[in-house]
Amino acid sequence: MTLSQLFLPLLLGLGIVHTAGAAPSSPGKSSGPHTRAELLAEVESIRPGQPFTVALRLSMDKEWHTYWQNPGDSGYPTEIEWTLPDGFTAGPLQWPIPARIGDRENLTYGYHDQVLLLTEIQPPADLAPGTPVTLKATASWLECREACLPGEAKLQLELPVAAHGGKAVKGLRKDFGRTRQNLPLATSPWKVAARLLDNGYRLELTPPAPDCVCGPLVFLPSDGAVVDHGAPQTTRKETEHIVVELLPSPFLEEPPERLRGVLVSTVGWNGAGSPVALAIDVPLLP
Repeated sequence: MTLSQLFLPLLLGLGIVHTAGAAPSSPGKSSGPHTRAELLAEVESIRPGQPFTVALRLSMDKEWHTYWQNPGDSGYPTEIEWTLPDGFTAGPLQWPIPARIGDRENLTYGYHDQVLLLTEIQPPADLAPGTPVTLKATASWLECREACLPGEAKLQLELPVAAHGGKAVKGLRKDFGRTRQNLPLATSPWKVAARLLDNGYRLELTPPAPDCVCGPLVFLPSDGAVVDHGAPQTTRKETEHIVVELLPSPFLEEPPERLRGVLVSTVGWNGAGSPVALAIDVPLLP
């Protein structure tokens, strides 16, 4: 079941959705009421057995937004379902840093204007050069301003296969580069631990050197109903650690075994000019 099929009856019943549907799809690109979807390949042609990256680009009208993997207090994450040729596989969506949208009572995570959600595609090693391949996908999202609309697009992208492919598309280098700069780092010389408190959680960050600077910090949880999204986050420096304290979600039923999310700083985690987001996935210690 797609997002549109799941949410449209509910939203219509609540009276908070317009009755306009998504426009008919076209190969490569599709337009909805307030969001346009498109598949973009980073390379001009692909090589047998060589992974390549494809982006789902969502372009939103002014003041409209779509959602991150954890939408926060409301919303629904963008999804993509791939239909690929035999032997091809697709990795998970890669999510750049979202904006914090809303206020204390209803804080969400999402994207305004434009976002590229990347996916790594692995072609088979026995792919024959000279024959084009077609990638197909169904993308679904929730677009919101004061009202919310489910959107859906059926997209496809044809790519040539070459023995020496892999040349980047010139007009897209900056877009893919900016997106990668805003993806969370998987590793860093910083050490991170998480502890369960009586009234929430404590993140302890140990810098690789005493004079390291990380700047102000914001934690974006990957999972819903774990952290209170709109609550203030307390950051302070202790003798050996930088500490971030988080309040629990009011909907928390029992503490998770791990604390997962993205820690965003104003300073790159691997030095000046490096990405400012760090992926966090650590056991929650007592």
